This record gives sequence, C-alpha cells and structure tokens, in this order.
Amino acid sequence: MNAGHRVDGGGRRLIYADSFGDGHHVALHARAVLKSAVARGRRCLWLTSAGALEHPASRQLLGDLGGDLEIQVGPFPAHPANVSRAGAWPWYEVRHFAALRGGLRSLPAEWDAAPVYLAWLDHCPRVLGALGMPSPRFPYCGLHMHVSLHERANAAPTVKSVVRARGWSDRLVRRMYASGGLQRIAVLIRPFAEFVRRTTMPGWERVVYVPDLAQVSVRMDRTQARARLGVSDRDCVILSYGALSLRKGVGELLRSLEGVSEPGSWVVHLAGSQDAETRALIADRSDDHRRRGLRIIEWNRFLNDEEESVAFAAADLVWMGYRGFLASSGVLLQAASARLPVVATHEGVIGETTREWGLGPVVDTSDIAAVRAALESLRAAPSLRKEYGARGEPLAEEHSPGRFAERILKMVSDIE
Repeated sequence: MNAGHRVDGGGRRLIYADSFGDGHHVALHARAVLKSAVARGRRCLWLTSAGALEHPASRQLLGDLGGDLEIQVGPFPAHPANVSRAGAWPWYEVRHFAALRGGLRSLPAEWDAAPVYLAWLDHCPRVLGALGMPSPRFPYCGLHMHVSLHERANAAPTVKSVVRARGWSDRLVRRMYASGGLQRIAVLIRPFAEFVRRTTMPGWERVVYVPDLAQVSVRMDRTQARARLGVSDRDCVILSYGALSLRKGVGELLRSLEGVSEPGSWVVHLAGSQDAETRALIADRSDDHRRRGLRIIEWNRFLNDEEESVAFAAADLVWMGYRGFLASSGVLLQAASARLPVVATHEGVIGETTREWGLGPVVDTSDIAAVRAALESLRAAPSLRKEYGARGEPLAEEHSPGRFAERILKMVSDIE
C-alpha cells in the first residue's frame, strides 16, 4: 500500500519506520519529526502497520500532513502488554524484525540509500544485535528509549534499578550498539549517554543524547477547562494522563486518597486509554470511592489536542508516581510545559528530573502514607503548587517538539 504523492525534496528522503501501539509518547515523536521533515522539503515514507494507521494519533498525523506523507504497510505484530515479563519478547522481536525486513526489501529502487530512522529500537534490540540490520540497501539510525544498561552496571547510583542483570540479553543489546549497523543511536536518558562515554562502551561514539519532547498543543483558559470537566474552584484535580496501566501507579494513587481528609474535595482525572487491569481495578473500588465522596472522572480514550488541553488546564497537579519505570516520560515534560507541579516516583529519569528541576515532591510510591502526605501538602498550599509549576518553564523550553525534531533530523543528515 502506498498513499500520498511525492514531495520534491531535492533528493533528500527519509524512511520513518515504526508501528506504535497504544501509547501516546511515540506518537508525539512521529508527529514532530515527520511534520518537521516534510516542512524542510524531505520526501518522507512511513513504514508502519495497518493497526497503527487506525490509531487516533495516526489520524491526527495524516490530517496534518495530508498527501505529503507516503505510507508503506507491513505485517508488524501487535505489541504485547508486559512483553518482557510475559516471556513473549523473543517471538515478538523476531516477528517485528521480519516485518521490518520485508517492508524495507519491498521498497522500489528509488528509495535505495535513503536514511532509515528506526523510531523505537525497543521493538527488537536483541534481534538487531544478533542479526544486524534488516536490509543492506540503507543506512540506519534510531532511537533507543528504554535503555537501562547503565543501571545494571551501577553507573547511576542515585537511581534505583528495578531490573536484574539479564546476562546474554544485555550482551545482545550491547552488540547492537557495537556492531556499527546503526550509524547513530539517539537516547533520551542522559545518564546512559554519560555512561557510554565514560566507560567507552563499544559504539559510544555513535550515541547521541536527545532531550525528549513535550508540549501541550493548545492552550486553554483554566476556568473554561474546569467548566468542561465539571469541577469547581474548590476541587483539587489530580491528572493521571496517557496510556494508563498499573505501571503508571494508578492503584497507589487511589489507595493513597482513600485515607485523605475531606475526600469530597479531591477529583482524580484518568485521561487516556486504560488497559484491562486498570479498568478492573477502578471497577473493583468504585463503590468504596462513591461512599467516601471521592470523584473519579474517566476519559478512557486517546485524547485529541483540544481534550488534552482541557485535561492539563483543569488540573492542579499531575501524578507521576510510576512503578518500575526507569525511562523518560513525555507526560512529565508536558506537565512542565503546562506549568503544573507533579508528585513523582523517586526512581529512574522521572525521579532524577523532578529532583533536578524542583518540579514537585518525590516519593517511594510503595509508601502510601508518604504519597498521601505529598498530595495533601500540595492541596493545602496553592502558592507551593505555583512555585513548583513555574520551575518547569525552562525545562519545557529545552524539550520543545521543534528542538527534538531538529536534533533527530540532524542525526538523519549525518548518515546520508
């Protein structure tokens, strides 16, 4: 399948390979990079899956670009939930690699030597380490989002690792870095970029630190947004945003609020698609929440730009109490962009970034009493919320979509 028309980019092309699933983070990346590439005159082809094209984020992207984006559909597998823990990853990675190889090999000769950007190396890093690049016809670069090799090497002692050493699995990931098939590898985790340079890990010279992106696309008046949400000025609204699963700490958030004073003054806004476990958790506790007077507003869907702006403009604080998640978070950066304080996990990049920039309280989310105290402290002090929120402004400027796209496209230009 091919859609769209050719764009005269003076021979400059880009093959953007990704088949994102339920999350909105990778969708934000695709939108920023492809829009910027087309605006700069590149002829762009998106190698993706039929399922991804049905995602609301894809429809937004195609609406933005119209016929200026060519599309090649491959038989990419659906990304399984909890892939690493379920033992499904070997087969998923092999199937994803096979679809990637088939899609690239099926492209006509006019695309030969066009740079390929693998937008989420996390789909198959170990298979790339074992087998190399999927086709010799192209130069490659990519983004590795959830890398944690430095954690298991104790390179960042301020960050508690939640993943044990995986032996041969790590060796395959390291081989992906060392092989040279990927001429540039972008990473969102600054401690990892520092680790590879400090230890001269094979392939270190190809690693590029790229600050993640964040932006709330549409600004909305707070009064108007809260009216849309149906909350009053007296309510304290906690936003939990994105693709919602138990690793987002939804259970810990709800348990902490079961013991707050004045539960009727709290509103939890769950804004984003919920997985089955999250839906079951909310349903199981719904009667108890109603008895306590705790309001939960559910927007169980992928939010468009206007809905996203309502969610952030109506919120008093953003919940970032993720569990076992060491990587960067677009939601944290969107909170900074919206000048909102956060309550964050003490682990990983989320914890480090929150501490470094002073964006809000940092807690061990397994300590429900500590979570409750952090929430209560922000509710009781509007001036403190404003102070935390203001500290997000310079962080948001560093992580704008335009700067993210510029850095990725610079990496693409380097391998042409």
